[in-house]
Amino acid sequence: MNKILVLIVSSFISFSTLAASEISKDEAKNLTKVETISHTDKTVSSAIKKISNDADNKGIEFFVITETTPEGNGNSVTVIGELYKK
Repeated sequence: MNKILVLIVSSFISFSTLAASEISKDEAKNLTKVETISHTDKTVSSAIKKISNDADNKGIEFFVITETTPEGNGNSVTVIGELYKK
């Protein structure tokens, strides 16, 4: 019983510490595209961080940033990303 509990807990810890990695479109060629998502924020880096967090929350390993577009009078930017898995 204790061995099973240890395995379950260690599996959860291992999974929860993995973070999605940004890769190039070329690196994604042999992966399976899961979905396309977008986020709008004040900076490109903060919008990319939100895409990365979404990927993490969905258990996705990789993402590719495909587009960045300034919004309004330049006070924000929309970033589009594609999520991929092996």
